[in-house]
Amino acid sequence: MDILEKLFGSGDRVRIMRVFLFSPDVVFTVEEIAKRSNLFRRVVDKELFLLQKATFIRRKPFPRVSKNGNGSRKKGNGWALSKNFQYLKPMESLLIQQVLITESDLIKRLEKVGKLKLLLISGLFVQDSEGRVDLLIVCEHMKRKTLEQVIKSMEAEIGKELRYAAFEAPEFEYRVKMYDKLIRDIFDFPHKTILNKLGLVEDR
Repeated sequence: MDILEKLFGSGDRVRIMRVFLFSPDVVFTVEEIAKRSNLFRRVVDKELFLLQKATFIRRKPFPRVSKNGNGSRKKGNGWALSKNFQYLKPMESLLIQQVLITESDLIKRLEKVGKLKLLLISGLFVQDSEGRVDLLIVCEHMKRKTLEQVIKSMEAEIGKELRYAAFEAPEFEYRVKMYDKLIRDIFDFPHKTILNKLGLVEDR
């Protein structure tokens, strides 16, 4: 992320750009962008102004939503990715199709959650949209609130909600022995194990 901050002049801008790149068909309110990126409204307003000036985003009416046969929509215009932006493909390659968070950084962040026994990346982190989860976390003495905070922080940095499964080690081992469907599905899709103290998983 440090290199991207230097290139784009702001880590905040990178976060906001990823929000749009990960959801190219969504029309956002400023409040929604602020929530997804975990940034203050004034910061978001400033960055949106610059991104609009660069033609990366544009104003667009909120889509009409049909409910009980009656069409309705939010009032006014929101913000959406400009699909005619001339550098869109390079931006997607640079901001999405790259290492979003390094493996060592993932381990460092998730070590706060408990005694890590297994950490597996899939889905978003291996460029596979079909994967069941993005992260599989197994540890001892898991701190659930800390886990939620760490995940929320990563989501804001990445610009997208993360799908994850987190288990205490005994529960995970039991699920493996019982051929739990979720666990089998995770192993059946492309994945990479970046920390393994259980000796139960083979990468594919």
